[in-house]
Amino acid sequence: MFKKIAGVLLGGFLSVSMCFTSFAAWVSDGNGWWFDNGNGTWPASCWLWVDGNQDGQAECYYFQQNGYIMLNSTTPDGYIVDTNGAWVVDGVVQKRFTTVSNNNYTTTGSKSSNNNKSSNITKKKEGKSSQSTKNESESNKTTKTENTASNESTKATKKELDSVILYDLDPVQNKYTDKASSGKTVQGKLLSNVLRSTTEGYVEYYTGRKYTTLTMTVSPEERFPEDESCMVQIVGEDNVVLNESEEINYKTNPFEFTTNIAGQDFVRINIIGDRYNSGHVLMDNAEFKK
Repeated sequence: MFKKIAGVLLGGFLSVSMCFTSFAAWVSDGNGWWFDNGNGTWPASCWLWVDGNQDGQAECYYFQQNGYIMLNSTTPDGYIVDTNGAWVVDGVVQKRFTTVSNNNYTTTGSKSSNNNKSSNITKKKEGKSSQSTKNESESNKTTKTENTASNESTKATKKELDSVILYDLDPVQNKYTDKASSGKTVQGKLLSNVLRSTTEGYVEYYTGRKYTTLTMTVSPEERFPEDESCMVQIVGEDNVVLNESEEINYKTNPFEFTTNIAGQDFVRINIIGDRYNSGHVLMDNAEFKK
């Protein structure tokens, strides 16, 4: 049940995650922390992934109707945020690799790790010194919140048209591949909401020729056997092999894997090996893009 809830939640998160201008940054005033999109708007009544310390991973924050993040509490939809405002599951901060960078911060729909909470606070305070405070009347806040909601809806629609997260899709075929709410790489990086598979495993999706590219970050899961190896294979129409990854073993570092899928109605992801593998492969930020 948690996997399903987390999948729906993160689908919503990623829909409202969008590119901001180079001036996007955290801002603090007497009322709390909020995020300046850099274009006259800020997120409100939504979740958003933000890489505040530029460590390559974004944390997820819940922005209230007035634009301020919640701290050390439970959000209206029942999720827990820590003292820094980041979404946590069983005390672990949830993260995603970042894909869009700006001068000071990175916001993303996609997650290297820094679990030092004080580092996040420091970065936020740096944002405070470089930004003007949020001195606005309540009427201005209401107007701005309404505009933000309209902008979020428009940008979410564009995101849905431009790309789709595989974690949020229902496959047409599936074997030994599942949606994992969390997983840890051999290097110790904790990931959330990933596809997890093993040798002889596969998953297939209907794309309807709407997308041109499949992207993902591939890594072996912790405790991957020393004497085993495998690779990721992408197959299109008529079982044509579109791409194959490098060999994956227990020493493999996470790597980006991109495949041209233009003109394909169905796309299948195979995990290939010499024999059944007791180790697992994690596919993070797997996404179909136009």
